[in-house]
This record gives sequence, structure tokens and C-alpha cells, in this order.
Amino acid sequence: CDSFKPERTHHCSICERCVVKMDHHCPWVNNCVGLGNHKFFLLFLFYVFFASAYAMALLASRWIHCTGHTPSRRRDRLRGRRNHFPAGSSPQEA
Repeated sequence: CDSFKPERTHHCSICERCVVKMDHHCPWVNNCVGLGNHKFFLLFLFYVFFASAYAMALLASRWIHCTGHTPSRRRDRLRGRRNHFPAGSSPQEA
């Protein structure tokens, strides 16, 4: 830049502009992270992390539901137990 630059200002070669307290150029937001948007960038990272964790929890719960592999059923199957009861009996009687 040929213009006046305050202290701690860096020129971004990708954006072709000067940014105060420039951290880095982020390709995900297509902008430089600097003094004016540190808060918004950190919020963006938090929301992406939260959404990813929520999506993984949904996928895991759906996988468990679809395969029927709950921990108690698997443990019973490994120990040779059956999950059904003889005709006319209830789980409380067994």
C-alpha cells in the first residue's frame, strides 16, 4: 500500500487491502481476520463446532437405532441371554 498505515497494520496480498491487527486470511469466510471481526470469526468457529457435534450425535443415534445395537442388547447377546419371555409371563415375573 502506498497510503498511510497505522501501527500493527498488514497488507493482505489476497484481499489487496490493509487490515489492522491482521491475524490471517480465511478462505472459508473469504476475508481477512483482523481487529474488526475477531469476535465474529470466533463465533463462526464455535457455531461450526457445535453444528458438527450435533450432526455427529444425530448420526450416532440414528445408527444405533437402525442397527439395534444398544449396549444392553449387545451385552445380553454376548452373554447368551434372550430378550423374549415365555408365553403368558411378563418381565416382572421372570
